[in-house]
Amino acid sequence: MLELIDGGLESMLRATVPLNENDVDVSFEAPDREWSSKLSRPTVNCFLWDLRRSADKATAGVRVVMRDGVRVHQPSLPVVELRYVVTAWTNDHGDERSLLAGLMRSLLSVGVIPHDHLDPLLHVLDEPTVMIARAGEDHMDVFKALEGKVKPGLNIVVSTQFDTDVYVEAGPPVQSVGTRVHRRDPERGR
Repeated sequence: MLELIDGGLESMLRATVPLNENDVDVSFEAPDREWSSKLSRPTVNCFLWDLRRSADKATAGVRVVMRDGVRVHQPSLPVVELRYVVTAWTNDHGDERSLLAGLMRSLLSVGVIPHDHLDPLLHVLDEPTVMIARAGEDHMDVFKALEGKVKPGLNIVVSTQFDTDVYVEAGPPVQSVGTRVHRRDPERGR
């Protein structure tokens, strides 16, 4: 599922920044010195550095859904937070800042990864939310990852439901409910 979220994030960024496939690469690899030495074109790196269950967006309960044409009871899906650091890589400092500004404008304005940017397998889930991490929240120290090289980056949080594939087949739908009323006989205890 993580690769499907990566694909949706890339598709959304390509459409909203925009990032033309002929001009800019998008990578999800660790942005270390070896990786950066192989770059030949402007590149946006979206490095997934942390995954955790969301405490803020947790829900409880059971819902009835269709799975392969069968009604099932499914517990509320857990919500996970995927934390990425997004960096821009170019040979020119001005181009890098311009690319980073476009990424920031896009990420501040979208709010979600729309279903039209997601793999159809994810359409049964709510659209993942996207936000730039707030001041004071956990963030990745980009400089350590880049072996001391100074590099600005955007720390973003993608929150998405995670299908655990846990469910129980539901019985047939209730067609009717019956009740019975009778008089109590105090002598017989009924």
